[in-house]
Amino acid sequence: MENFFPFLNSVETFLTDVNSIRSSELSLKQFEALLDEELREVSDFEHYSCLVKNPLYKYFESLKNCTPCKAVDGFVYDKMVDHTLTQPSVLTSDEINFNIARLQQILNRSEVLVNNHTVSLRGNVDYVNKIEDLKENSILERLEMDKNAHIFITCLSYISSHVFRREFPRIPETVEVSGRYKNVLYIDGKTSSIYDLEISNSDQVAMYIQSVGSRRLIFEGRDNCKFECKTFSRVMKPGDVVIYDAFEWDVRSEGRNEKSIAYMDYFTRQE
Repeated sequence: MENFFPFLNSVETFLTDVNSIRSSELSLKQFEALLDEELREVSDFEHYSCLVKNPLYKYFESLKNCTPCKAVDGFVYDKMVDHTLTQPSVLTSDEINFNIARLQQILNRSEVLVNNHTVSLRGNVDYVNKIEDLKENSILERLEMDKNAHIFITCLSYISSHVFRREFPRIPETVEVSGRYKNVLYIDGKTSSIYDLEISNSDQVAMYIQSVGSRRLIFEGRDNCKFECKTFSRVMKPGDVVIYDAFEWDVRSEGRNEKSIAYMDYFTRQE
């Protein structure tokens, strides 16, 4: 609940400022600037789940159609089986050379990711609370020693997500997508615990790229299809890429006693 009170304060401040407009003359440009500033503060909470459920809202849970994933028993390699990507496709690439040192170069060269409300950094280490902390010279040594470290950076705008996107291979032209949704960079220590990859609640295509170390990806049917469809997995090594329908599969990432850096990109499926 601690994150909820700053949110209320931001809303209260905004409403107070709006009320003050009634008793003073304010140009349209000044009002737009005020609105942008206040909503920018509120938008910092867009990454949090709802803290208070609406008691008047009725939740209707419809059963998911499990027919597509029932026919899948594993991956397809080096080609796209069909445009739906119901069967995850594994490719390999030798174009990947992204590590912590490269991340620091990017942060020192560009301010796009710093103090940007469309970029969030979360994790389980107390020495990295904001993205600027990754610039520190000691961060490489600290992450090397912290075997349980788990940090992930999420970019939600086109400009911020492009910073990482240009460092990794592009999605193959055979995959029909019409736009970009978001991307996530995962940084893990050797014994980082298992966790769920970001999921999609709409018609999205996901691309996972292993850059450093290895992780085991475990695929399960989503929602009510978890027990209807087969579970399968693959150890992802540097250069491995897997592309899949993010609406069909829940994917967990499991450590392999190696430090790891992995990248996720999400795209909107072409109509």
